Amino acid sequence: MAAVTIPQSVAWRNVFYGTPNVSGPADTNENTLVTLTLPAYTMGANGILKIESWWDVTNNANAKTPRIKFGGTAILTGSLASTAFFHDIRTVFNTAAAAQRVFPAGGTGGWHTAATASSTLAVNTAADVTILFTVQKATAGDTMTLVAYTVDVCTRP
Repeated sequence: MAAVTIPQSVAWRNVFYGTPNVSGPADTNENTLVTLTLPAYTMGANGILKIESWWDVTNNANAKTPRIKFGGTAILTGSLASTAFFHDIRTVFNTAAAAQRVFPAGGTGGWHTAATASSTLAVNTAADVTILFTVQKATAGDTMTLVAYTVDVCTRP
């Protein structure tokens, strides 16, 4: 078996975490639950950002839409119905330029296949980037709660 050489080390670090346990109001508007600002250059040219989130929702057939927006672009969006909780992981890769690759391409669920390819974002991480966690319900009386989140960054040379 050939030896594997790891050329340079990488380091994961947590940049944000929270257990806000915050719910959207009793309306059908898109409501922001948490706003984070990722400081400029946090990811570096070849960095990786991972956003993990846990949501509790009213378990009925009504549509409930969690969203995570990275620099204004939704990287999580989809409808939850007939489920009580949702755990998600989103990953953003810098590709040695101002563009990033996002996996998965959209929808809900952190681990799945999709009919669409991964997306390229026009988000400049050399500037501050806003990360939003939002909710929108089809029925005002339903609940959507962001229970917890973490944002981790892996910087690579």
